[in-house]
Amino acid sequence: MSMRPFVRHALGGLGLALPFVIANAALNQGDGPWRAALQPHSGWLVWPLLALMLGGAAVAVWPLWHARRWGWGWANAVIGSTLAVISLVLLGVFAEELLRCDLMGLRNCD
Repeated sequence: MSMRPFVRHALGGLGLALPFVIANAALNQGDGPWRAALQPHSGWLVWPLLALMLGGAAVAVWPLWHARRWGWGWANAVIGSTLAVISLVLLGVFAEELLRCDLMGLRNCD
C-alpha cells in the first residue's frame, strides 16, 4: 500500500475538523463581525461541527483497517485518536451544559 491513501485520509480528517476550529476562532475574536453573526446560532451550530470532527477522526483512521503495512499510518492514528478524544470530550461538555442550562433551567449558565 502506498503512502497516498494515508496522506489523503489524514488531510481529509483534518479538513473535516477545520470548520469547528475556524468557528471557534471567530467566536473568540472579541466583538468582531463574525462573533455577531455566529453567536446567536452557536447553540445549534456546535452539534454539526462536532459531528464533523468525529467524522474527521473516522476518515483519518479509515486506511488503517485495510493496511498490511503501516508506513505513515502512525500519523493517521495520531490524528484520528486526537480528533476523537477532543470531540468526545467537547461533546460531553456541551451535552452537560445543554442538560444543566436548557433542560433543567439552572442559574449561572453563561
